[in-house]
Amino acid sequence: MLEIQKKLRKILNDARATGYTVTYQGKTKTPMEIMQNLYRSENMLKETVELTASICLDKYFENKYPDFPVFREKITAENYRQVFIMVKDRFAGRETKQANAVLESLGLMDAGKISVNNSRYAKYYDNLLAKRPKGSVLNFDEIFGPRYKGAGQIFDDYEDKRWRLPFVMTIPVFLAMVSTGRAVIDLKSGPITASNLEMLTKKALADFEEIRYISRPKDLPMAELVKLYEVLGLDTGLITVPDNREDGLKQMLTKAGALGLEAVNLEFQLRQDILLWDEALYPSTTREGYRTSAKRIVETFNNFNARFNKVAKLNNFDMTIEQIQTLENDLRKMNVVRAYRNFAGKCKDQVTYMMNISAYALPEALQNDID
Repeated sequence: MLEIQKKLRKILNDARATGYTVTYQGKTKTPMEIMQNLYRSENMLKETVELTASICLDKYFENKYPDFPVFREKITAENYRQVFIMVKDRFAGRETKQANAVLESLGLMDAGKISVNNSRYAKYYDNLLAKRPKGSVLNFDEIFGPRYKGAGQIFDDYEDKRWRLPFVMTIPVFLAMVSTGRAVIDLKSGPITASNLEMLTKKALADFEEIRYISRPKDLPMAELVKLYEVLGLDTGLITVPDNREDGLKQMLTKAGALGLEAVNLEFQLRQDILLWDEALYPSTTREGYRTSAKRIVETFNNFNARFNKVAKLNNFDMTIEQIQTLENDLRKMNVVRAYRNFAGKCKDQVTYMMNISAYALPEALQNDID
């Protein structure tokens, strides 16, 4: 039996390009005639049949799905779930070449970064949301419709109505909109926003099949952010002008990080009095108040880099005007402590000299002259 199989396999492989004919749209040709210069002698029977079928059906597929993306990675019924998991996890920070290739096929990458600027799919839904009244949403049945589930259908029971993308391939589009601050995906298990993309590693395909709607993220808390930028001594145009926000966020995080580090050092130094001529420069109660302010500054800026490392995450900025005013007062106190410390440092040598002189026993004759 094995010997027969080997002989049959050899016969088929030897005749893989000429030993049979293919009839499509009333025309009968051999695989070699169809493949022409695309034929590769090293291809086995399976690859030859697949290439022949692909060439024959190429125009049919283009006509039926004119807007379907050309994927750089091969996606099949066997691997699409694994591909989806890699693409989904890419938005949580787990970057792979295969995930990037899928995103590039959908126009969702620009210079190595996730972007929607070159994706007609993302732009379409972004424009749909932009035309909606504030607070309205795109419901599931407005986006998706049932697809014909015949032989060869490899994805799901639904496709999007505009592009005829299989349901699973629309998820990267919507996640890119979330990542860039243009959308929120509302699942039955809870919303996905720009600030919780890290939890995507815990989401399965079944979770996304329970999409309820797509909506705009809540607006930036502009009054609070402008106040924060003022308190930090930054140009408010870095936050009020959309094109400046990327650079503005970097400057804000840099300033917050530097102030937080300085507050850590000051809080440590304030555990003891700043002395000059063996006397504290301020009462102990004042020192404790300064320490409390330093601690609040540290707590405020401690997780800024993690919470607001993307402009889209500023939608979830939750400090109130009152809290920012408290921060402003705390920073003023830190400036006072800095001034005390600098003053004590500059006077240290002179004061030490005067202290030493004051303890020196003058000769009796000199003392009499002074008296």
